[in-house]
Amino acid sequence: MRSIQSYVQGGKHISKGIPCEDRTFSITKNQVMSIALADGAGNQKYTHSGQGAECVTRVAANFLCDNFDNFYVKEDEEELKKVFIAVLRKALSALAEELKLDSIIRLSSTVLAVAVKGNKYIACHLGDGMIGALKVNGTEPFSLPNNGEFANETYFVPSPGAEENLKIKRGIVEDILAFFLMSDGTADYIYEDYEKKFSPAALKMTGMLYEENGSDRLRETIQKYMIEPNSTSDDCSFIVLEAQEITPKVKMELFGLGLERSVTNVTKIESASSVKPVNLGENKDFFEEDQTEKLNVAERVNGNAVTPYVKPKSRKKEKAIITIISIICFVAAAVVALIIFFTGNSDKKNNDDVSKDNQTEVFNGNETETGLGDDEGQSTEEEMVDDQNNGDEADGTKDNSSPNNSQNGDTENEGTVSDDNLHDGSGLEESLSGNTLSGNEATSGPGIDIG
Repeated sequence: MRSIQSYVQGGKHISKGIPCEDRTFSITKNQVMSIALADGAGNQKYTHSGQGAECVTRVAANFLCDNFDNFYVKEDEEELKKVFIAVLRKALSALAEELKLDSIIRLSSTVLAVAVKGNKYIACHLGDGMIGALKVNGTEPFSLPNNGEFANETYFVPSPGAEENLKIKRGIVEDILAFFLMSDGTADYIYEDYEKKFSPAALKMTGMLYEENGSDRLRETIQKYMIEPNSTSDDCSFIVLEAQEITPKVKMELFGLGLERSVTNVTKIESASSVKPVNLGENKDFFEEDQTEKLNVAERVNGNAVTPYVKPKSRKKEKAIITIISIICFVAAAVVALIIFFTGNSDKKNNDDVSKDNQTEVFNGNETETGLGDDEGQSTEEEMVDDQNNGDEADGTKDNSSPNNSQNGDTENEGTVSDDNLHDGSGLEESLSGNTLSGNEATSGPGIDIG
């Protein structure tokens, strides 16, 4: 069995000059491997909580290794809780005396511990933080945070009621491949509280257990993706314990580990459950030519280490902004559509009015043109009549009245046709041709009654 671990000072403590108050510890003895994690209380009255966390992790891990068999078979769980807390408090009392502290309260911290012997396990959990389990199908919560009445409250080893709120689990490993513990600072990034599940980052961090220098890679991942981006981040800690050996196939399916890099045998992990072969020649930037160790989960899965998940509460403002922008865009689009609609109808109405005006002008133009044609024919005949009348008046042989002075009710355009034109028929033809239709109107030719 193996383990990896790391704890890193949070941005909030860095800015205030406060040391990291998280601690992790692992030990193997008596055929038992045990890990423990503690998160020191973050308050001014807990002046030495980091040292208290150091103390309880060492004592808890050693206690489970030394008493695994008796602890595992003991039926009275309430007695087990009292014994476990009493052992931790006794160690804190000794440390407080050594540091000349007035109370063990100043050494307050949570405690999480898991021990494995053969195919059996023991798990103890007091306070916040989480215990997770790695299985063939991924990660899942094993023990959830134990808070007080309010979300920002929790239980510490010296707290009243610690025995009652300590959770103890015992059982057979079965399908559990590894256990991993984390403080609440780490859980904020890799546990999706609203869905009650871990993000993919938890699987990748757990997979570092199977890498060379896994603890170093774990620390770098915590530092890069949890501490550096957030100046107010809490201390973060994470520790993993292998519960049983896993086959190369399972290791490959979960983490993409076990295949050496070569030109003919290269693997890039797309997800925890699928493997997609890639061509080294097409991914020269993805691999280092002189690197032959196993795939580095933290940086090589999907090309880069996955940024740990941030809880939804930190994205509420972004979601609200996106929603507002979407509403504004929708309203703007609706306004534009309405403007286009009404503008189109107005243009159509104007076009219809123009078309009607054009039709009227064309109609009037045809009538005018036809009338002009008639007037031309009429003028010619009137000139001929006038010439004849003028000739008759000059000779004193004939006296005709002007068409405008006609007393028989004929139209203004009626006139007298000369005898010469009637004789050869040309005047009659011209007069008839003057009686044309324009649209629905008829214009009588000069001097001819077509009735």
